[in-house]
Amino acid sequence: MKIKKSAALFLIQASHLSATSTSNLLTTQDKKVNIINHNLNSILLLKNRRNARYNTTTHKNDISRTTELSSQINNLSKEIKSQIKTDRSIINYTSPSNNTPILINATHYGNKDIIKFLLEQGANIDATDKNGNSSLMRAVQKLQYGIIKLLLEHGANPTIKNINGETAIDIANKKLTKLNNEYSSDEDTKIIAKNPDIKATKETIRLLKDARRNLYIKRASWFLVAVLLVTLTGWGNPSLHLRTKNRCPGA
Repeated sequence: MKIKKSAALFLIQASHLSATSTSNLLTTQDKKVNIINHNLNSILLLKNRRNARYNTTTHKNDISRTTELSSQINNLSKEIKSQIKTDRSIINYTSPSNNTPILINATHYGNKDIIKFLLEQGANIDATDKNGNSSLMRAVQKLQYGIIKLLLEHGANPTIKNINGETAIDIANKKLTKLNNEYSSDEDTKIIAKNPDIKATKETIRLLKDARRNLYIKRASWFLVAVLLVTLTGWGNPSLHLRTKNRCPGA
């Protein structure tokens, strides 16, 4: 009886230790992801400050300050890359407290350099957040044309749907409709034609449609190849396999 109790106690303790170590692992990863997200936000703030100084003055002190800001940005970028290289398990990591992959956060903050790095490190380009939005959708929401182009060049899927049943193209079309509705009078026609956001959104829709068409063509090609292979090999045709077997000596 004592042996049975000891064995049961041992199993309970082992289970508790396992759960504790798993919890600690998750906590560690959460902390790392939180630090990266914080650094991504800091980089964006520093870039905005640096750009503001570039646009307002060329005073020597300000030039020195912009150089300092650039140095801080580079150091934070290096820190993010180092953290990811040290622990590759966080590249696609999500948890109840961190339900957005780093790639989507990097897209949210418009950090093209870190996005490129994550893709090179094997980040899942089509990973989604809790609302089913991918990095491509986030880039479309924020109208980040350069990042949209980068993601599509790396094979981002434009046909993924979020929890609202929307694709990246749907999101872009809604954005274009909203922008167009902001201008109603005849006098605004010229403004609409020159509006950079409207032009960027239209170009984004064109890019997304091209990517969707290419994806459909690729899928159709795979299907035709599969059909051709089945036809040539007779795979899946029992009568053809039987005839082949009967022809084979010793079969």
